[in-house]
Amino acid sequence: MAVEGGYDLIILDLRLPHLGPFKLIRAVNETKDGPPIMILAGCISIELRSRLRALGVHTFTTKPFTFSGLRSSVDECLAASVAMRN
Repeated sequence: MAVEGGYDLIILDLRLPHLGPFKLIRAVNETKDGPPIMILAGCISIELRSRLRALGVHTFTTKPFTFSGLRSSVDECLAASVAMRN
């Protein structure tokens, strides 16, 4: 569903079952005007963050999170996406 389009944002948990998150990120990136991707994770190492940034992911939220923190991350991700496309 993520690669079919029609989404403004994808919020992706790194522990995605059955499909590795890197495979999904690459597939979304291959689509024309793919939506930005925000990552949820319990812990994100510097190496992992760097690897994800290389794939175009720039917003990360660690678990546990508050609703207001999640909302801020969503706003940040969407604003960054608009800035990068302009």
